[in-house]
Amino acid sequence: MKKKVLVLLIVASIATMVACGSKSQESVSSGKPQIEKNEDSNKDDKKEETEVDKNKDEDINKEDKNGEGDNKVEDTTSANSSTKIKGTSTFRIYNVDSNNYKLDQIAAFKTDDLTIKENLDKIASEVQRVLFPELKLKVEEVKDGIAKVNLTNGIDKWTDYMQGSTGGEVTQKILIENFLQKSHKGEWIKGVKFTLDGKDIKMDHVPDLENINYR
Repeated sequence: MKKKVLVLLIVASIATMVACGSKSQESVSSGKPQIEKNEDSNKDDKKEETEVDKNKDEDINKEDKNGEGDNKVEDTTSANSSTKIKGTSTFRIYNVDSNNYKLDQIAAFKTDDLTIKENLDKIASEVQRVLFPELKLKVEEVKDGIAKVNLTNGIDKWTDYMQGSTGGEVTQKILIENFLQKSHKGEWIKGVKFTLDGKDIKMDHVPDLENINYR
């Protein structure tokens, strides 16, 4: 009798173990699709992130391309007196350090929707007022991108500013740099020619004023 009971207990134990093993396997199997689903979800997330990054890069590239024109100097080969500069423009007035000949910005002003000639007139007026108060600078014309500026009100007075290697270099650089406005972006003159009372300037210490000076 004891042997029969023992056999029954062993059989029952084995049946229980088999049943538990099946449930465990089913549990593992039922969890597998969820894991695969999570992997698919991660793939989707990565794909979405990649698309966002791609779009972000494209937007940046578009901004870069769109911004290229902001600092681009316009073609000025055909600029003349009546050529209008659209929008707001900033112009700077420079002095020149006599020790190292470096430019020193001493003033600035803005204009809106003026022609190149009108802007040049304003520059001439400011340079005259601040740096050559007893002299005159007159912008005669702008043709094919070249501005012609006449220095008037006395050859002797202008000659005083053009004497000596230092004085001559400072004077010619003040005149050339203020009219060329190399920091200005947008449509502008491509060069400037100076005359003294309507005649070419031929003096030893201001050799650059004899020729057309380009930006």
